Amino acid sequence: MKKVFKIIKRVGLIVLSLVLILLVYLWITGFPKPFSMTTENVPRLPFSYLNQIKNSSNDLSKYIRPIGWSKEEEPGIYVRFASGTGLAIGLLDGSKSEPKIVEGWPSNVRPMFHPDKRFFLYIKDNSGGNEKYQIYRFDMDTKENTMLTNGKDSHLSPRFIPNSDKILYRKTSDGETNADLYIMDLSDPKSERLIYKNENTYSTEGSIYIDDFSPDGSKVALRLGYYTTIPAILEIETDELTILEDEFNLETTNTYHEWSEDGEKLYYASSKDADFSKVRVRNLISGTDSLLIKDINWDMSNVSESPDGKWLVFNVNQDGIAKLKLHNIETGKTKEIENLPKGSIPYSFFNPNANATLAFHLNYLSGETDVFSYDLETEELNQWTNNKEAVQYVDPEVIRYPTFDTDTLTGKQREISAVYYKPNNKFEKPFPVIIELHGGPNMQIRTQFDPLIQPNLNRGIATIAPNFRGSRGYGYTFMNLD
Repeated sequence: MKKVFKIIKRVGLIVLSLVLILLVYLWITGFPKPFSMTTENVPRLPFSYLNQIKNSSNDLSKYIRPIGWSKEEEPGIYVRFASGTGLAIGLLDGSKSEPKIVEGWPSNVRPMFHPDKRFFLYIKDNSGGNEKYQIYRFDMDTKENTMLTNGKDSHLSPRFIPNSDKILYRKTSDGETNADLYIMDLSDPKSERLIYKNENTYSTEGSIYIDDFSPDGSKVALRLGYYTTIPAILEIETDELTILEDEFNLETTNTYHEWSEDGEKLYYASSKDADFSKVRVRNLISGTDSLLIKDINWDMSNVSESPDGKWLVFNVNQDGIAKLKLHNIETGKTKEIENLPKGSIPYSFFNPNANATLAFHLNYLSGETDVFSYDLETEELNQWTNNKEAVQYVDPEVIRYPTFDTDTLTGKQREISAVYYKPNNKFEKPFPVIIELHGGPNMQIRTQFDPLIQPNLNRGIATIAPNFRGSRGYGYTFMNLD
């Protein structure tokens, strides 16, 4: 028996030695390329490079997102931000100091803040990866987390119903594929009631988007479908559904529908009769539907109205950068916020306790994020955080090059847009270049910080990422060319 153990020990030492020799060899020569890749005169990737990519991809230190306005005496903005090894919830007080952490909040879940009460809702998969999401309530005073749903079906998209203690949400029952709509009184989770059974009658796709409620909370705007959608209105008490489109167009996309403060209109963006998604207004009294913003040929989204009903704000995907536009409903004039640094504003939301004050975050092209607020009436811009640093990276820029065909919309030679990431000035031209082709079927390279590209820039290697035919953001004609 001792002889057997000696043999096993000796074999184990030999194997361990071989593994160590292999690791040292790979550390020196680099990681081997995949079998499916063919390269010539390209060295192996060193482990230090792969480790740098891993660290850049996992870096959450620059993450901060506003999620809601505080109703406490001192005005504040709740944010979700990087803290330790995960994401936490905190309150900004306007002093540009670190957010005051909300203790007891479960890490790495996305909150939904109630503007009038001191609690959040969130969803969490408690099934070990089977996507059986449950709705939870977090009480900010007691720090208690309470599961409101049944623990077995999948629940998504909880929405607070105005002027009530109820929520509306999507529920996919175990064994089903379509999501139905349910309502629940938060004071009594057993009060759950089905208000819309999704029989997939109006669309070839079985999803539902819950958009905005009427000011009195009696109705909710929905979109039925997935990529192409049909707008509809659901009566909360009677469960009556009214379809807003007479004909369903498989080529039309519709975004979130915002209910006007007077209850008479719906604002939204749509590609109806246009090559880009444009802001439209649907008059629920007269039944008319018309184009509101005509002179911007970029995709628009995230339309919202100020509490006083005087302003609309919306996002424009302008050559891969998310721009924020401010539209005065009375004058019909549209403008941008002046004196902002270069970067993207993915979304914004109004302070429910002010006439026309926005909160938003600005993603700098160098990777950091700051939170701002802006008063549309006084044009006062306030910066709530101070995260911008001096970095060695050059901001990415958009370049264009002509291609072989004609743009059918303009009659001119078509151009392809590309994002160019350039190494800093310590490297001499010409740069080695990586051409990065994004996936599909219709995605888009955005002009933004990319942690996977930075290790290449640190070595003097440039990246060009084209938005070739089939890319999103340049009109539906262009998207359908591939």
